[in-house]
Amino acid sequence: MQLRKPGELSVKTNLQGTVIAEGSEVEGKFTFTGTATVNGRLRGEIISNDSLIVGEKGV
Repeated sequence: MQLRKPGELSVKTNLQGTVIAEGSEVEGKFTFTGTATVNGRLRGEIISNDSLIVGEKGV
């Protein structure tokens, strides 16, 4: 198990991708591979060489 600093989120996606759902709030460093979709609120640093999709309700 890898421990992370508070406020740091690292995601390895599957074929369906990662979704920050409507009504969710994430704050900190968001690092991911693959495709991520934001339909909620994301504050902080985003690190990726892949695709980020911000939905209609994403902030």
